[in-house]
Amino acid sequence: MLAEASGRKLAKVTARHSREETAHYFRKPCPFLKKGSCSVYSARPMACRLMFNMADTPYFCNPAIPPEQSHVTMLNLQDLNLAFTGTFLHETFADIRDFFPS
Repeated sequence: MLAEASGRKLAKVTARHSREETAHYFRKPCPFLKKGSCSVYSARPMACRLMFNMADTPYFCNPAIPPEQSHVTMLNLQDLNLAFTGTFLHETFADIRDFFPS
């Protein structure tokens, strides 16, 4: 869906990464972020849908802000995340930047 929505080619990802291995991505902007907005919002993956930001400004989405200064009020969607993870347990787990490299 993301490849179709963005016109970008989807890379084949074979390695299964742990969440800890992909943590280094969290301070890098998403490849689909254009001028401060999601360019594939209607086709965004479940991981993005689970990160429901309740802030009234995109200020804290800026990766230049140190994590200790970025305190965004978010909904607790842990149960939904666990259900999603359990459903797709045997699928390839990787960051969006692995599937759509620069």
